Amino acid sequence: MGLVVGLFRKAREKLSIKRLEKEELASKPEETSISKTNDQAQQAGPGAVAIQANGSVNFGISKQDMAEILAEVVQLQVRYQAEAERKVEDRLSEIREDLLLTFADEKKANSEAFRDPDFQYMLGETQAAYARSGNQTVKNTLVDIIARRSKAAPQSREALTLNEASLVAPRLSEADYAVLSLCYMLRYTVHTGIQTPHELQQYLRTMVMPHVGIATSSQSTFWFLEAQRCGTLQIDQLELRKSFVRKYPTTVALGAKEEEFLKLVDETKQDIVRSLLRPSRRDRTLRQPRNASKDEFLDHAKRAGLNDQEAANIWACYVATIPSGDDFVAMLEQDVPGIGRLFELWENSPMKQFALNATGIAIGHANAVQATGLDAELSVWIN
Repeated sequence: MGLVVGLFRKAREKLSIKRLEKEELASKPEETSISKTNDQAQQAGPGAVAIQANGSVNFGISKQDMAEILAEVVQLQVRYQAEAERKVEDRLSEIREDLLLTFADEKKANSEAFRDPDFQYMLGETQAAYARSGNQTVKNTLVDIIARRSKAAPQSREALTLNEASLVAPRLSEADYAVLSLCYMLRYTVHTGIQTPHELQQYLRTMVMPHVGIATSSQSTFWFLEAQRCGTLQIDQLELRKSFVRKYPTTVALGAKEEEFLKLVDETKQDIVRSLLRPSRRDRTLRQPRNASKDEFLDHAKRAGLNDQEAANIWACYVATIPSGDDFVAMLEQDVPGIGRLFELWENSPMKQFALNATGIAIGHANAVQATGLDAELSVWIN
């Protein structure tokens, strides 16, 4: 393309020289210029120049110049077309090699899917889309989508969603992928195995933070993702702190002194309360409920002998020790340096309002699998 631009720049230079010659002629100080040729007279106004010729007068590019330029452009086009075809073949070879390796593992993909015409059609379109892009992140995401599509039942909701995701994914950038993965991870997933601050720390470092440095906060990103049918911008906003509190309360609460819990019941039940508590995981001098979730604790407390209100009061006393505002971010920053960037990105962008649809979840999930090694079946969200 640079050579083509150079040819047309050369043509513009020729045109500029001829225009300059015209301007120099026109800048002569005579107020009136009269020329006689073959008994014909012309009169030009101030600052103008009179010209006569038997044929046409051309101050631009000559026909011969243009013919030479176009001939060179055609030659370049042929050469560039051959180069583009080689790139296409190289890219098709890349994605086919990755697919062969993936389908060689029966746990990752189902080779029987090749018998399905719909899968074959989807496979062809997906490979063509990558041939146009050449982006490695796009390739990796598409390979994951294809593999999961091979395991989905034909014409199932999951299969149809992955078909659509395979068409949309090649049109997205790496920043778009990161946005979808963050929305997917923070809005739609709950890791039941996270019960301690250390487990939360590992989750944030390995599954969430890798996307933060890539995602963008620009409004246009979310307009584009909405136009690509990945989700919708809603009026309601999801506060990130509330999301952590709802999903992982025992990992973000500090804990309270034992006497704060004991004063919520009468003396006859204080031993029961003591049996329901353990040292806080964030501060060993404080106490917290033994159970990792509210529902588990309320059920345990009721079986131990507390009534519903007493159990609810104890849990409320515990979650009241969760820091708020900047203190909450500062606490997590000690566990995960840089986590403040996630909160800034979330709060200062439309991300907090962006709700994914099935296609957005499928792409966000596929990118998270490739980027962070997420191990979760898509069928949990799309079935």
